[in-house]
Amino acid sequence: MKKAPLSEFKAKLSKFIRLVKSGELVEIQERGVPVAILSSIQKQPLSLITPPRVDPKKLSKMKSSISVNREIDVVKILREDRNKR
Repeated sequence: MKKAPLSEFKAKLSKFIRLVKSGELVEIQERGVPVAILSSIQKQPLSLITPPRVDPKKLSKMKSSISVNREIDVVKILREDRNKR
């Protein structure tokens, strides 16, 4: 990892961009204290969506086995949960 003072980083930005493109990490320091790390964007596969295991049309025919016999106040539940934190 290449370390660079902020003033040098600003003055030689193009140089550091080239380093990052080649796979190098650059630690930017301000008065000797690390404030940022510059790295390249990791390319991710474009196909992140996986096909469903079950035909979605069949899901609408499924019967729910859960029934609620009382009203639920979601806001009240959330407030109680937040007050516990």
